Amino acid sequence: MESTIVHFGHEHPLMLEKSEEIHHRCNACGLYVMLSPCYMCTIQGCNFYLHQACSQLPHQLHHYYCVGRYEYVEKHDLALLSKPRNDNCLCGYCGKLCENFTYHCSECEFVVHPICGFPLDIQINHISHPQHPMLVFGKEASLLCDACGRKHEGYFFSCHKCNFWIHQECALLPSFVEVEEHQHCLSLLYSASSLLGLYIESDTCLICLKIAIIKSGIYYCFQCGILAHVDCAISRSRNKDSGAIFHMPIVSSDMFLGSILRAIEVKEGNSIKMLEKYHTDLSLVLMDDSTAQDLVCNACIQPIHSPPYYRCGAHSQCNFLLHKFCLDLPLSVKDSVYTTTTNNLFSPRLDEFFSLFGCFSCQTYCNGFGYLFGESDSIVDDVECSLAPRVINHDSHKQHPLILSTASTRNIESWKSCCGKSYSSYRYFCDLCNFMIHIDCARLPKSVTHKFDEHPLTLTFASSNSTDDDICEFCEEDIDSKYWLYHCVECDQSFHVKCIPSQGEFSKIKFGGSVEVPCHKDHPLTLVRMMNLGSQRCGYNCHEIIQGFEDGMALHCQDCDFWIHFHCGYRSCHGKVSLPYQVFSNL
Repeated sequence: MESTIVHFGHEHPLMLEKSEEIHHRCNACGLYVMLSPCYMCTIQGCNFYLHQACSQLPHQLHHYYCVGRYEYVEKHDLALLSKPRNDNCLCGYCGKLCENFTYHCSECEFVVHPICGFPLDIQINHISHPQHPMLVFGKEASLLCDACGRKHEGYFFSCHKCNFWIHQECALLPSFVEVEEHQHCLSLLYSASSLLGLYIESDTCLICLKIAIIKSGIYYCFQCGILAHVDCAISRSRNKDSGAIFHMPIVSSDMFLGSILRAIEVKEGNSIKMLEKYHTDLSLVLMDDSTAQDLVCNACIQPIHSPPYYRCGAHSQCNFLLHKFCLDLPLSVKDSVYTTTTNNLFSPRLDEFFSLFGCFSCQTYCNGFGYLFGESDSIVDDVECSLAPRVINHDSHKQHPLILSTASTRNIESWKSCCGKSYSSYRYFCDLCNFMIHIDCARLPKSVTHKFDEHPLTLTFASSNSTDDDICEFCEEDIDSKYWLYHCVECDQSFHVKCIPSQGEFSKIKFGGSVEVPCHKDHPLTLVRMMNLGSQRCGYNCHEIIQGFEDGMALHCQDCDFWIHFHCGYRSCHGKVSLPYQVFSNL
């Protein structure tokens, strides 16, 4: 199977990848791609998807039995079209409107859906039945759905080994709901077996107060043991549009925010109003340059791997860049845990070089966009933490979903975790297993690169069977086997997560900007990262060592080889001993 193809039905190349979302439809058959390998467009923001099976549809069906307009049968050749000839085409078999690919007969104008006219072997993976892949039942049917317990008409996904059937719309049930009747979110469990071993406070439905007969799916509170019927929970849900399941880890860091924004269906160009407020001299130009490299978005501080993207057109030397989807960031969001709080989007000013903040949720430094909240908007979250999903499924803990919360009510000293750090205000918890993941660790991608290894490095979770500690190839210090790491199988090399530049302590800082400082008037100084540089001596009043080969920031003049600490640069410009409240004092 080719990893990249050119398909007649789309203008851009398509790449074979595993979909990280369930809400995308295949542009050929119209069914959901689910969490399964499919061909997707390589251009950012172009939502074109094809099942593997649908990518191999024959371009012609020879000697096909057409049902003619006068109800007689003829054998003709049908051609596969990427869209119907007109807006009113009806499938000659099922009688429903054709909206995607169609097989069309030019002799008698007979039209048929691909799924109605050709035996498609479409396989999908779904959390409701993780033990086996499921097949699409090729004809519409009227059957009992094992997820909700009700009878449905339409297309079903089925596992014939287990006699398990789920209607395609029930496969999109939100993974969690928030209802007025309960203070915690309720998580979806697809089968009665999922409740085995779980604490159940009452066998009555939280909402209708009738007995919750558990023969199929149920909504369950992991903190209280409360149950609710699927239909009851959905009817009372406050988050009907935000319950999409997010499976993690993600493939690459730059995919996370785009996936979130597609799921919540934001309005295009949302953040333009905010940008006009903070940046009066900003002119954005949409770029389609696929050759540009080492581009970093000013909003999410993630790499821009492919067009389209925006850059500032007002000044040729300006390095202000945005993912196309980052221009759609909502102007305000509800806090992911404390839903009564509204957080407003803001951006550091382009004319204030030292305008940084510390993200409240993940406790990392950032000079990108953020959301303000708290009294007098005194607290900031970066955009990825502000829009983080409330409930996730993560490969490090496949037994149960993980719920975003604070550690304030839990004694977490003995809990299993992703790493040894004690900070991070928000974390994902499984209260049943005493397991937690920091909000930023949950976003770690499946694979990364490092200049010390020619191969991709794979995220490896803690192993309870491992007793030997690895040595980090970068810092040459021990890696505790209890915690996550990145590993190269080919070279048998391991790295701390913190020693990966794209994931380290300063990975939310966009470097490369320059500033004029009074203590060095000859040339502007450039903001650099010390992770791959040797130690230097500060040329400002402190004359102390700027530690090299550690994740930190400094200001450097390449012409004069002049170095100063970041905080010394701030003091030189502002004449203050300490940095502003948004900036951590040890920078």
